[in-house]
Amino acid sequence: MDKKIRNIVKSVLREWVEEDTKVLTNGNVEIDNFSAFAKLLNGQTSDDVWYVTIVKRKKDNPQQKQVDVYLPQYYLFHNSQEMLSKEDEIKNLCTTNNARAYFYPNKRNKKEMDDYVKVIKASSWGRKYKGVELRLAAGQSKPNLPNRDMCFLDIDTPDKTIYQKVLQIFNQFGITPVHTYRSANLGWHILLPDKKDADAVKRELQKQIDDGYPLGRYSTVGMELDKPLLLYCNLSTNGYGKQNDMQSRLKQAYDKYQRETDPYKKGEIGKWYTKRTGVDLRKEKRI
Repeated sequence: MDKKIRNIVKSVLREWVEEDTKVLTNGNVEIDNFSAFAKLLNGQTSDDVWYVTIVKRKKDNPQQKQVDVYLPQYYLFHNSQEMLSKEDEIKNLCTTNNARAYFYPNKRNKKEMDDYVKVIKASSWGRKYKGVELRLAAGQSKPNLPNRDMCFLDIDTPDKTIYQKVLQIFNQFGITPVHTYRSANLGWHILLPDKKDADAVKRELQKQIDDGYPLGRYSTVGMELDKPLLLYCNLSTNGYGKQNDMQSRLKQAYDKYQRETDPYKKGEIGKWYTKRTGVDLRKEKRI
């Protein structure tokens, strides 16, 4: 790495790695993004809202049967003042329930959500979602809708050399993130202003970070379109052991798929791979 790039990386590291994430004395990880995310609430009309939900996840609460349990409380904020006024309430709900507060950085349109609620109520599955229609409408990921351009990269490793590689790739493509913080497992979440940026670097990330393997949802650097970021949490986390083990298995399976000459066996390996990654090995190859 030449001197110019080193200086850029050092500068960005100093600027981005702030005190949003702390490892507490009891071993918990606390993430507090209220100040950073409140700045994103810049609605132009009364229908512009930002959705916040609170979730108990099974990986934080192994005893619960469901993967995700949504607390009854959820929020639709019009501006930063509204969100900051609920800061203490949300933090308390997270701490007492061992839950996570999630913030959707792409604004929603209240009128469009109300119209979709009517569709849900009139549908055959209206009974299933009775009472939660509005939160269902708010939480839908629809990256192709207008004004839903923000996305984030999820770096699933605490390895700073990987983070620095990502910064170098950003610099190469002229990309400036909106906000970065350490995730609950001390990886990184990097909020980008435009999903086109994520698409532009996708191939380079695969090539430089995952040895060229198409790992899909198990990529070390995942791309999340119109998905939520952590607004607040204070809990014990589990690290990346399962992620690392699965990546190793996937790479072995990919290599075996390429060597296999029996069509049936090859097909079975491909099905297993697709089920876990979402990647069709008949179409996607190692770079």
